Amino acid sequence: MDLSGDNDMFRNAFRRLIYLIAKRRGIIRNQFKSKYTKKALISYITYPFYKGVSRYHSNTNEVLRVADIFHEIGFQVDVVDWDKNVNLCFDDYDVLFGFGQTYDESFYASVKDDLKRIYYATGAHVTFQNKAELDRCQYLFERKGVMLKPRRLVRCCWSASTAMSNLIVTLGNDFTANTYRKNSSVQVKSIPISVFCYANVNNNNRSIAKAKREFLWFGSNGLVHKGLDLTIEAFSNNADLVLHICAPKDDEFFDLYKNEFEMSNVVYHGYLDVASKEFNDVIQKCMFTIFPSCSEGGGGALLTTMGAGLIPIATIESSVNLKEIGFIIEEATVECIDKLIREVSKESDERLCLLSDLNYDFVRTNHTIDEFKSCLEDVIKEVVDS
Repeated sequence: MDLSGDNDMFRNAFRRLIYLIAKRRGIIRNQFKSKYTKKALISYITYPFYKGVSRYHSNTNEVLRVADIFHEIGFQVDVVDWDKNVNLCFDDYDVLFGFGQTYDESFYASVKDDLKRIYYATGAHVTFQNKAELDRCQYLFERKGVMLKPRRLVRCCWSASTAMSNLIVTLGNDFTANTYRKNSSVQVKSIPISVFCYANVNNNNRSIAKAKREFLWFGSNGLVHKGLDLTIEAFSNNADLVLHICAPKDDEFFDLYKNEFEMSNVVYHGYLDVASKEFNDVIQKCMFTIFPSCSEGGGGALLTTMGAGLIPIATIESSVNLKEIGFIIEEATVECIDKLIREVSKESDERLCLLSDLNYDFVRTNHTIDEFKSCLEDVIKEVVDS
């Protein structure tokens, strides 16, 4: 009798039970059951340690690698959810890594003098990010007479974390890192975010002349923050160019742009799994990926599409270095985007094929999980050895 299925069911049920207990407590103790005397606390997310890696966000894979790094360099590893109120004795730890409520509370607790803290900045500095989104909402109000609720506002400042840590680690380009340098005297270092690359275009088997008239907007929550409003308005003026949208449903936003979503050159696909055939089919139709975000930390969504071979049209605030491999939106206005999409659609097939290949190679070389781990390990070692 084959009981492997029953065993798998039991293991999954047990893992689920442990996950629910940890979720309630908000902490994992000694993840690797090691006997090291030095201890590190990661203040980030705990669920990937029980539920595994999800394709919907790279942070599930990255937090596992963070834990691996500390374990491999000789630390016992605890992990706490960033937003949980967990009663901890910070004197137990030699290193704190991450962000959030628990991390910030360490600055107001009694701790030993040699405790090292590495602040993990997964977005731009809150003072920049919040203003940037509110400015976008105001710009939308000026055009439409409707004030949509901002979806990406950071409610907590965690000022001690950004002002008093030993080091700030940012994801993304220099623009994102500089939002911290302008607001803190703490040293800032950038590392590359990792992305999942499942889809890829084949320029030898498709019409470039057709593909260069089709564009993809791919992003998560915060549609105004990430510039979908600007994008869809620009395409409403260009009926000969096609905009594909892969995004979650936001009822307020969709009600406001009901007429634009009903246009023949705007195609809404929903929020697709990047490993699905549906997403790959959308990728095959497009030559460009467009992302006029006002603030990002790493630019994972944009890099995912670039890794498939799409050519980026994006703001520098998208947190991705676009020099020589894409087109920069110099001013995040409908008029600027309108002009730019018309210009790029007239580029030569030969140049676009070259740029497509460059993006494919760039992401798959510089934004792997191994590259993320290697860069972060160097940074962590520098702090703990100092």
